[in-house]
Amino acid sequence: MTTQMRLSPHDNRLYSVARDIVHNWKPVMEHIAGVIDDQRWKELQEVLDAGNISHDEVGEALSCFMIYNASAAVKSPDNNDMLTALQTSGFLACKPLAQVAVMALIGQAYAGIQFAGIRDACLGTDKPLLDIQELVKAADEIRGRKRTLLSKLWRVLKDHFK
Repeated sequence: MTTQMRLSPHDNRLYSVARDIVHNWKPVMEHIAGVIDDQRWKELQEVLDAGNISHDEVGEALSCFMIYNASAAVKSPDNNDMLTALQTSGFLACKPLAQVAVMALIGQAYAGIQFAGIRDACLGTDKPLLDIQELVKAADEIRGRKRTLLSKLWRVLKDHFK
């Protein structure tokens, strides 16, 4: 269990490091890698198959994106700004559809995590705080809805690559 704090007496929101994106970057990236490995997002896999993007190419794009993120912790001419850091990491050299897949996976994961975390922070309950593993489970819940905007988007992309 972690603690929460109020940042000011006039702000009822609660802050917890358990919900902090930076502190929880590693388990979220591990979750995303697992989604890629298990091909859990069927609509995404269909688009990747239609675009002839391999599992390895998506994995390489994720790896480069993780290098981009990690480079932010090091002051260097290779990462003075985000664009330079993205180029240096190799992410922008990856196939565009592999880049889109990585960004979609990250967006999907954080859409679920943020919703669950915001509820946890703002609705105030007597239950123990959610930990990162519980928040990551919320990332899977959003993908599980078949008639979501994300599913519709992937159907449009799939039709585009026919």
